[in-house]
Amino acid sequence: MAVLAPMQVELRPFVRRARLHVDPADRIGAAPIWRGRIGTTEIVACRIGMGPESAANATRELLDLVEVDHVVVMGVAGGLAPSARIGVVVIPAVVVDYETGAEYRPSSPILAGVAGVAGAAGVAGAAGVGGMILTTKTAMVDPAVHRQWAAQGFTAVDMESSGVAAVCLERGVPWAVVRAISDRPDQDIVDDAVVALSRADGTPDPLAVCRFVLRRPWRVADLVTLARGLRLATAAATEAVVSACVASWPI
Repeated sequence: MAVLAPMQVELRPFVRRARLHVDPADRIGAAPIWRGRIGTTEIVACRIGMGPESAANATRELLDLVEVDHVVVMGVAGGLAPSARIGVVVIPAVVVDYETGAEYRPSSPILAGVAGVAGAAGVAGAAGVGGMILTTKTAMVDPAVHRQWAAQGFTAVDMESSGVAAVCLERGVPWAVVRAISDRPDQDIVDDAVVALSRADGTPDPLAVCRFVLRRPWRVADLVTLARGLRLATAAATEAVVSACVASWPI
């Protein structure tokens, strides 16, 4: 099984929890490929960068290098629905590409039994199985747009799932999405300046962080709140995927 995460901060907890190892020569571009086993499930994991195009390219390259029987996109998402609390795992039945309107449906109902796993582990609430995730090409930070998407029935928004789904559909590889809510529009903490703190390849930009803090010291509290949400969300998504492998649920 391939586990793909957009950002380094999303992949790191899974790598640690699953005790994966890396060969320095085993890479996709600058991103190392991590390998290991959870129960009887062989795992490869990789960072795929931010945005549907980067995600699609990385997924295509990984599938060219490694034969896998399933792909899971794991990471965080911005909550839209009122029920999308911080740390809640979202396993969508439909992924919609904002730019094209294309709809992608996971090719098997994986992780349906994951509801409550994260909560039982003490890291988040019960999983939300079903619903829709919207994938956008760039980060959308307009609260009015978020309200419109919520009214249209979207639970959460991300920037990669449709790109991975499109490639998996091309290759005939079963896929699914496991995201956890890291922030909500009503918190009003994510804007273009915050988005710019991460590079397109999914790694943090320390210089951008320093400039942000120096120029906007009053917003350090926002960064602390966002970091707390990221920790909860990445822990919940990690636990969902790891527990599914340990329990030998169908993936």
